[in-house]
Amino acid sequence: HYSNRALTRGRGYIYFHNHSISCPASRKEYMSEIIDRTFLSKDVTCVTLQPMLTANKQIYGAEILLRVMDDYRQRPIMAGELSHIAIEIGKVSVIALSLLRFVESLFAEFGGNVFVINNFHRVAINTDSSFLNDVELNTYLKNIYANKTIPAGFLSFEISEDLITEELRTKSKDYLSYGIALVADRYTGRDVSLDKLKEYGFTKIKIDRSLICDMDSNPIHKDSVLSLPIVEPLDVILHQAQIQ
Repeated sequence: HYSNRALTRGRGYIYFHNHSISCPASRKEYMSEIIDRTFLSKDVTCVTLQPMLTANKQIYGAEILLRVMDDYRQRPIMAGELSHIAIEIGKVSVIALSLLRFVESLFAEFGGNVFVINNFHRVAINTDSSFLNDVELNTYLKNIYANKTIPAGFLSFEISEDLITEELRTKSKDYLSYGIALVADRYTGRDVSLDKLKEYGFTKIKIDRSLICDMDSNPIHKDSVLSLPIVEPLDVILHQAQIQ
């Protein structure tokens, strides 16, 4: 049976109860079972929506957050670990397609009135190159917009600045043709220039909270944010408050 001692000493092995038999399994095997159980079910219950606000504090959309529980460690699984293992075991598409189906069902049920609010027009998914390179994901996206199950502009992909690569230039043309908005997440300006983001088709940037949380007391961070050049048509979002 699972125990903290087994978890600590096993280094990568845990024990879980299966049909009244205690079975050893590698972390990957365990995570694979969690991914299948969570994302292949008819109803996705691990998703929460974090509202995104305009400068006037009006909700205009929401960011999808995953809350997948580790039953044995009794805590949520870190998104980084979930994504990393999904890549290693070839189950990126299982998660990605599940999230896209959730967005479709959300729009089918509520349209532009999610949270019972008019003019709700954006659902954001945090992603990276591993998801964007997935063949099944791209095929499904093409079908979504061919069948018009969600309108252009309703879905956006948020990609951390350090994960934005030259490879994205080609992919972004497809996403823009589908009507998917691209948002640079955790932006600091250290890895990618604003001109480059514009060239890649990004329309928004979310300033990293490390620069925002202490702007009042840290003049270096304040200058870093205020010195960002204005590049149309990029909108700036303060990451910490999810406010444009």
